[in-house]
Amino acid sequence: MKTRKMVTYFNRKDMVSFGNYLLSEKRKSRIEENHNLQKEAGGTPLPVDEAAEMVYQADVENWISDQKNNG
Repeated sequence: MKTRKMVTYFNRKDMVSFGNYLLSEKRKSRIEENHNLQKEAGGTPLPVDEAAEMVYQADVENWISDQKNNG
């Protein structure tokens, strides 16, 4: 079975908005929350500051979700 890839286009305004999301306290809180959950589960997550230096698929999904919820 072939899988189809969805193509999504973002304009400059979207890219600036996403960049601002990457620098936001909301994202940092989500990373800290995930870090704590991984630790509680017995994992060895990256330190929060180190994890915040990378961009994840979850960041894109969270930003898209936030954009939909905030109109």
